[in-house]
Amino acid sequence: MDKAASIAVLKQIPSNGWARESVYYLADTPRNMTEPQPYFCSASSQGTYTKVVKDLIPVIKSILGISLTEKHTVGSLENILKLHTRECAMALIQYDMNFSLVSQGKNKPNLSEEMLMATVSYNIIMSLYLEDGHMIVNTGSGIESALDLVGKKINLGERLSGSYASANTALYVNGIKMEEITPFYDSPPVALPKVISGEYDAMVLVSKAPASFLVEADCPKNAKVPNCVAGDPSTLPIKLVPVQIPFSALKTTLSAKHYPWQKVEIPNSPQLMALLVMSPTLSFDDSRMADFINAVYAIPVGDSTHSPTWDETTVEQGVGYFKSFPTFYRWSAAQYFADKMK
Repeated sequence: MDKAASIAVLKQIPSNGWARESVYYLADTPRNMTEPQPYFCSASSQGTYTKVVKDLIPVIKSILGISLTEKHTVGSLENILKLHTRECAMALIQYDMNFSLVSQGKNKPNLSEEMLMATVSYNIIMSLYLEDGHMIVNTGSGIESALDLVGKKINLGERLSGSYASANTALYVNGIKMEEITPFYDSPPVALPKVISGEYDAMVLVSKAPASFLVEADCPKNAKVPNCVAGDPSTLPIKLVPVQIPFSALKTTLSAKHYPWQKVEIPNSPQLMALLVMSPTLSFDDSRMADFINAVYAIPVGDSTHSPTWDETTVEQGVGYFKSFPTFYRWSAAQYFADKMK
């Protein structure tokens, strides 16, 4: 099967089909079997990923005997690429990376072989916590949901970030082509003042709610915004609107209490699982995997840790996610969760 034929098949297959067809297409492609560099890919230095990584690194050292240093990236897509190139040994990613590549591939038939390889260049260790999908719009934009994005100026997030990947998925799910919007690729903190000022109509963000920079949003200093009062978030001309998502994503009600400028709750708001993944060529004693996973489940929320998410990382949640995607796990991690199902 050649690449063109393979991608043609990919375009007809839902999310899991991407990885399976990738394996078929890449079956005789030489793999990079080198040991990965000792880095743990996170994301920006201000987000939840970096807090989680800071808590995980000492546990990895203590239980698995592997010394890793955090490497900041723009997010999930860059992380799977760095796992493929062996620039990172472990990483955090959003669960929807393969589906996002399907949506991008439909608009980009020349999708690189490197990105195709990246879809099969990591093993899941465990699920960690749920992140929240946000679509923040200027109240004067006329946007009431993701269905209203045609003709609008939309910040999709930095290329290779998780937000960028999910934004592409949202466009695909809602039947919107890239050429039907005016896309921008700023980081979320850079894009927010532009949405407030009306320079952009909307922005997409995937982050654990509440995202601190959204909580602290204020009138931009370099643009005059009518009726915006500095220090009074209730006067900000922004709001959250619903995002239509793949049927496979979890949904929740995004509380208006998260953000001082939001006035109503957002029902059926998408949630995306954050995953701990690893390079398939990382060498360690697999007999220690169960001890490692148990140690992660024992990480507390408190003064001794950085992330507020550890109360969500439970065996029950881990088994539930494993049941949905068992073939993507490191074999020793799969054995752990299979044993918990007995």
